[in-house]
Amino acid sequence: MRAIASLAVVVALGSCSAVDNFGKFTVGDGGADLSLAGGCTAGCDCIVGNAALGVPDHCRVTPLNGFICPPIGGGRPTVTLSAGTYTLDTGAVPPAISGSDGRAVLDGVMQNGIALFCVGSLVADQGVHVVVVNDAPVVFVADSVIRISGGSWTLGGGYASDQNGASGFAGGTTGGTNGGSGEGASAGKGGSGAPGSGGGGGGSLLQGAMGGAAMGGTVTAGGTASTMPLAGFGGGAGGKGSSFGGGGGGGGGAIQFSASWAVTLSSVAFDASGGGGAGGATAGGSAAGMTAGGGGGGGGGGLIVLDAPDVSVMMGCLSVIGGPGGAGGGTLARGGDAHASTACGFVGTAGIGPANGGNGGSPASAATVNGLPGTANGGGGGGAGGYGRVIIRSHSPPPQSSPPGVVPMNAYQPMTLP
Repeated sequence: MRAIASLAVVVALGSCSAVDNFGKFTVGDGGADLSLAGGCTAGCDCIVGNAALGVPDHCRVTPLNGFICPPIGGGRPTVTLSAGTYTLDTGAVPPAISGSDGRAVLDGVMQNGIALFCVGSLVADQGVHVVVVNDAPVVFVADSVIRISGGSWTLGGGYASDQNGASGFAGGTTGGTNGGSGEGASAGKGGSGAPGSGGGGGGSLLQGAMGGAAMGGTVTAGGTASTMPLAGFGGGAGGKGSSFGGGGGGGGGAIQFSASWAVTLSSVAFDASGGGGAGGATAGGSAAGMTAGGGGGGGGGGLIVLDAPDVSVMMGCLSVIGGPGGAGGGTLARGGDAHASTACGFVGTAGIGPANGGNGGSPASAATVNGLPGTANGGGGGGAGGYGRVIIRSHSPPPQSSPPGVVPMNAYQPMTLP
């Protein structure tokens, strides 16, 4: 699992300050005003303005987490994505964004395990849908603006459908398989026993929920909370019982957008949610020795970072909700799998347990929900994954009490850019 680095060491360039009148955040009233007065002070790294985008000359601002774009001759161009579906492959060499015809429209570089894309400005207007695949977290750094309107960006964890753990993307880790724990230090633990207990939910900003106990057994620990801003960790698999437990959900991914003038989002759906766990196998009857498997735990939610002197979010959603747990198997039926939602917010539904199987835990806004216990020879339900982080750093970020489109609201963390 690759993590976006600690925020504690990040500062703005001491030699660069812009003459501006920022100090505002727009929610729902048309977006950022890119015609603000600008200018460069002596000694700063001055970026030439772009009249077509309404951007004046301005000083470069060091991105959060200190990402450095490789030097090039001349200015970087504006990259415009037209309507369509794109694949952002962090495992390609180099990392690349490709259209539906397979042709790359933008190449990036790998920097300390991060897929880094450097542009003059990034413009993605209505109908742009980007799906992130493979393991590395993603960072965009723009000299001027990042403007995205309509469409969607998908980097949520996968949903398990059998005993195999689902994959995470963009830094999110894989869920547990065959009774094992998910991948990484804060992943949910695997269930155990016969019948099997549910797998623990993967951790993120919030710790993962516990997997439900089975008869004569104990609960399964969820993944611990991470103190640093990281992608989500996978959920643990359910205990196998006499057959198999459900696989754990994948962790949500991590993405950062940094610009030296403005980041503007309008009606964009960002899915960095945790994936869901699968249901445990049936006991196959009530004969002695026949026991059901536990449900898989949900994956932890991911990380979304918006970073510019002026950040604007209008409508849409920024989802880092944890994934739901799968249900424990019952005496005569397999436990229900967790199911994803395509509605903005991407709050999945937990698996429903059959007779004697425990329900999976549902994702929640304030605390994770534990899987329910199994009864008789049924398996326990998987715990829900913990929610991740949405960080907005600007001159005047919205207050903690008014997170713009963040799901769940408690995942929001404002930072003030000096």
